[in-house]
Amino acid sequence: MAKSVVVTYVLWLLGGWSGLHLFYLGRDRHAFTWWCTAGGFFGIGCLRDLFRIPEYVEDANNDHGFTEFLKARIIRGKPSFSIVRFIGEVMVGWMFGHLFRAAIPEDIIENQLRSLDVFVPFAIATGVHLVANIGHETGSFKFACLGTVLTLPLYWHNPDYITYGAVASAVLLNWKGKGWRHEPRKERSFVKRVAILVTCAVIYGSLWTSVLIHNTYVTTSDGEQVRLKDAVTNFFNSPAWSHTKETLWQLYNYIQEKGWEEAWKEFIVSIDPEGETHAYKVLGISSRATDKEVSAAYKKLVRKWHPDKQPEHAKEEAQRKFIEIQQAYETLSTIKQRRQQRNKSSRGPERDESY
Repeated sequence: MAKSVVVTYVLWLLGGWSGLHLFYLGRDRHAFTWWCTAGGFFGIGCLRDLFRIPEYVEDANNDHGFTEFLKARIIRGKPSFSIVRFIGEVMVGWMFGHLFRAAIPEDIIENQLRSLDVFVPFAIATGVHLVANIGHETGSFKFACLGTVLTLPLYWHNPDYITYGAVASAVLLNWKGKGWRHEPRKERSFVKRVAILVTCAVIYGSLWTSVLIHNTYVTTSDGEQVRLKDAVTNFFNSPAWSHTKETLWQLYNYIQEKGWEEAWKEFIVSIDPEGETHAYKVLGISSRATDKEVSAAYKKLVRKWHPDKQPEHAKEEAQRKFIEIQQAYETLSTIKQRRQQRNKSSRGPERDESY
């Protein structure tokens, strides 16, 4: 079935950062790259797609004009060098290399560092190879790996090895291992395409999970570093979590008893959107206080905290408190006036019952 430009743009708008529009067009490698890098490195690639979508749709539909244009490029020989693709290869290779390196638990790194180093070049080459094979161009995984392996000796002497490895891999692949995909694109079933992408996503997600569990730390107020997984475990044993669970359970019971509508009203009251509860708290009175009690509390506090009655060293604090008291009183006065007007309007105009 022919692909639609309109549908593609809609999918770009809804899920462009995840490559949804690219998956629709059958550009699965491209879609996975966008998903891994949050829309092509935080939306840059996704924004570029905005101008390339018509071309992508023509490609997906095997448009005659696009097909002839592609054949002419293939006849001319090796694909021309693209600075955009090259930068993408280096950045994704660099990211995959660092991600794999960071996913290895530190205790394993200390004991088996040399034996695990051999996998870092393959992680870099995988990222480079992924970008190199987007669309109709192909890139040799052999040359991508060779570039990283040749720079591996730098690893023990320079912490920036991954950067050098990604650059060397992309350079060698573009120099010796670049070509065109001559055979027609393989038509896979929807289920198979989804299964492949999900498998890749699980592998990629497991690396990030390992980073968070084993090598991510939280710094305490004392400057101590606590591993994230230990911090999370301690949080679920903390009084804060116990209080949160209790609150959620009370909310659940309240919803079961009163219903969603009443629970929502109670929630609105609890967040104090108008500042009424806070105003009563500042004046030190109950929310059921009469107008006379509100006025009396205000006058008493204003006399107590008037800056002119405070010693010099306490004037600044008194000024802050004095303003807070005034604001609290003004808040309650405004709310009272608004409610009186609303009640008056809800009753409607009084009828003239005289005859």
